[in-house]
Amino acid sequence: MQLSLSKSVQAATVLALLVSTAQAHEHHEDKIPEGAAISPDPLDTTLWVHILVQIFAWGILFPTGMVLGIVRSRWHVPVQITATGLAILGYLLGHAHKGRQFSKNVHAQYAPWLMMMVFAQAIMGIFLKLHIERGFMGKIRKWIVSGH
Repeated sequence: MQLSLSKSVQAATVLALLVSTAQAHEHHEDKIPEGAAISPDPLDTTLWVHILVQIFAWGILFPTGMVLGIVRSRWHVPVQITATGLAILGYLLGHAHKGRQFSKNVHAQYAPWLMMMVFAQAIMGIFLKLHIERGFMGKIRKWIVSGH
């Protein structure tokens, strides 16, 4: 039996594999005093925007979108797309700030995994929205429905 995958699924698979092997950039820790976890610098505006955007995306929009999905509201997809866009923006802002420096911590190590899960969730949602119900993709659809 020969499996034929669409080009978009193949591209998404290759991208997911490449993302998992990408090397992270160096985090600057030169201003952190010996034995401390953070530098004495104040939080800059970029970091405050990162915090507020992530609170809004993860604390309000994602849970609201999840409930809207459970009740099969037409607002589920737009709310989740908005939340995903804001989460990506917040993630990028977390890397772009120039103020206080932080040593390695759980927050910094968990964020990339969380973003990969958001990416996987979005890919599953797009797949389900395409309503592919024939062939191999139709057979794995029930698993994707439960995973999404």
